[in-house]
Amino acid sequence: MNWTVRVLVSTAFTLSVLCSAMSAAQAHGVRSMITHGSQAWVAVAVFSDGTPMSYTRVTVVGPDATMPFQKGFSDKNGKFAFVPDRPGKWTIIFQDPMGHRSQASTIISMSQGSKEAVVKAPVSSDYTLLPTGIKALIGLCFIMLLALLARTFRHRH
Repeated sequence: MNWTVRVLVSTAFTLSVLCSAMSAAQAHGVRSMITHGSQAWVAVAVFSDGTPMSYTRVTVVGPDATMPFQKGFSDKNGKFAFVPDRPGKWTIIFQDPMGHRSQASTIISMSQGSKEAVVKAPVSSDYTLLPTGIKALIGLCFIMLLALLARTFRHRH
């Protein structure tokens, strides 16, 4: 096998391994969101495939807090309820033992003369998926690797 083919094969192999690692790292992304239930705020976390983050550790952090407002575990549907006691930015963090983590934040204000909270800003989440361009690059890397391996195998025999 000549030098050029070896370099191409090793480059394609390296790209394929790197792209596969990136794909595997993103395959189990997590997203979370916060909604207002009938009596409490409900945070929910799901994996990128829609499976709930069941029975995972949850931490609720209130505005300007040095300690968590509440800690606990999500239910089997990946949900966790909390009742804020003051206005400001509230952050909910879901984290499982495997290292999956999602954080959602929202700004809550209390209505006049009431303890009832009202959303003042949209809920944010740290959910990320692989962009289509990266998925296409991963596919091209695998195709290029297979083509180069087939060419190399044909030249050997």
